[in-house]
Amino acid sequence: MVTSVAVENANCTYCFNDARERLLQHPAVQRVELDQSNGCLEVEHGFSDPRSVTDLLQQTLRGWMVASNGEVEMVATEPTLTRSCVTHN
Repeated sequence: MVTSVAVENANCTYCFNDARERLLQHPAVQRVELDQSNGCLEVEHGFSDPRSVTDLLQQTLRGWMVASNGEVEMVATEPTLTRSCVTHN
């Protein structure tokens, strides 16, 4: 099964690549293509429920934002299922 996931606040390059590598370590995940510029991942997997992909991402992927005091802080992401991603290899 291939599932596309849009991720709100996925703007940390290191975090995005780390989440991709963590997904690939899961035995049910065969392939992960990502397009960070659009905050989107396309995941080929063997889960019966595609929400398992968003659950894994929720646990591993973070973003960042600038707080009102000017400091950068890590923030949670909001992975959601989407109809399709435009990915670039």
